[in-house]
Amino acid sequence: MKRVAPALLVLAASFTSLVARADPTAAACVEANEHAIQERKKLSLRDAQRDFATCAQASCPADIATECGRQLHDVAVAIPSVVFAAKSDKGDDLTDVRVEMDGMLLAEHLGASAIVVDPGEHTFVLTAKGRGSVTRKLLLREGEKERAETFTFSNVAVVPVVAPPLSQPATKHDATWRVTGAALAGAGLLGVVLGSIFGGIALAASNDQKSLCPKDGCEPGKHDLADAAHDRAVWSSTASTVAFVAGGVLLVTGGVVFFAAPVVRSDRVALSIGGTF
Repeated sequence: MKRVAPALLVLAASFTSLVARADPTAAACVEANEHAIQERKKLSLRDAQRDFATCAQASCPADIATECGRQLHDVAVAIPSVVFAAKSDKGDDLTDVRVEMDGMLLAEHLGASAIVVDPGEHTFVLTAKGRGSVTRKLLLREGEKERAETFTFSNVAVVPVVAPPLSQPATKHDATWRVTGAALAGAGLLGVVLGSIFGGIALAASNDQKSLCPKDGCEPGKHDLADAAHDRAVWSSTASTVAFVAGGVLLVTGGVVFFAAPVVRSDRVALSIGGTF
């Protein structure tokens, strides 16, 4: 206790000097005292220490300053502290270590001084550069001073884990459009074939007419045959033209529908096939 008492006086004096930069008003002293009392009950001793140091100033009413000074000493005695040490698995001291308590930063680097913390159960995470993190839960009690805690880190450097890229849903063209386009193109191709057949019939009928009735006139008894060949040539020629035009239109339309088919995701295709219930 003889060693602890001077340290407590120095700690209390340091807090008093911090708040002495601007003398608090009487109202501020009363408010700081009320806050500190509530913080003391909640075991938020670090906050209580700060507020008691405020209302213990000489500018505060005498009764409040006296009581806050007494409470400041009691909190300084009660508030626990921890001396953290970080070592490699070979026993070497590590200082490039970040210290966090319950997700809050306590220190960017480790030194030789104790770190003041609130009493209660806390989760401490020490992160050493290139060596990862070590987590430990500690229950710190009031009045527990300079508790020594050593964290050991592996010499193996931490290799960041790269998450695999998210898989994209498979896509394909709409089957209905593709089937419709193929059917139209097939019908158009059939029309072109029929147009060619009728064109061949028309050409043969025209040749028959010319052989039956050359330019110098029809042979006796062949006039009716020539007329029939002429009619057949005209009809076949018309059918060939219609088949060619219709086939060409269907062929082009089918190609447009086939290649313009919209792209859909495979999960939507499965949903449309499965239906809803």
